[in-house]
Amino acid sequence: VVINIVIFYFIQTNPGCTESICDNGLCEYDCNQTGFICKCTDGITGENCDAYETSCIGEVVHVSAIFVNMVDFPTSGCTLTPFSGELLIGMSDFQNSAVCGSCYKLIGDTGTVIAKVVSDCGVHCNSNEDMIVPVSLRDIIASGSSSPFQLSAIPVECPGVGNVKYQVQSSSSSMFYMINVYDNAYPIESTYVWKDSQWISLIRTSGLFSSPSEAAQNNIPFDVKVVSTTNSSIQFTLNSFDTVPIDTGTQFESC
Repeated sequence: VVINIVIFYFIQTNPGCTESICDNGLCEYDCNQTGFICKCTDGITGENCDAYETSCIGEVVHVSAIFVNMVDFPTSGCTLTPFSGELLIGMSDFQNSAVCGSCYKLIGDTGTVIAKVVSDCGVHCNSNEDMIVPVSLRDIIASGSSSPFQLSAIPVECPGVGNVKYQVQSSSSSMFYMINVYDNAYPIESTYVWKDSQWISLIRTSGLFSSPSEAAQNNIPFDVKVVSTTNSSIQFTLNSFDTVPIDTGTQFESC
């Protein structure tokens, strides 16, 4: 006896599955359930793709990206390391260098990219919601060539996170030393120096920490404490006023 079995495959569509249901994703029919599912784009989450990824480092921010050529890109805000060959951004909300060296995931209408904060906006930004982005990233995250371009940014750990680093700017004198601390994992909240059995806070200036008064003047060696925006802290000993970048050999605790 020969039995012929014919199997029919039906492609089923969901008439209620529209792009308006999925705010930031593609709407697809789910044959294993009774309706649709939303396939969210990178950086977006939620049943209807209506929420952004959360980060213990900080909140998502919505910014206006101003695309500039690299020749016009200011890199003076962060003074520690050369930034050629990296994906760069400049923040208007620079927090006096607190975000220096940290990374953001930029979410545009055509894709996402992780870029590092290397400067403030300089003359390019007009408000606290502006961000400057190299024009080379425009094709990755933006569908058009208009500038400013609206996008979202989530603070994330940089790829290949290393240790907390610092660099001293000084005139070889305890009177005028400045310490710039940066980290690829977490923004820096504050920096302190140990003197006379107490921690003395250093005042943040544009791109650097500095000793604000005689209270913070110190003779080397002395201890330094650095606190991240996630309230984790590390300590190291400053042994000289040499201006070469120094790796502390440690990292903040994960949040």
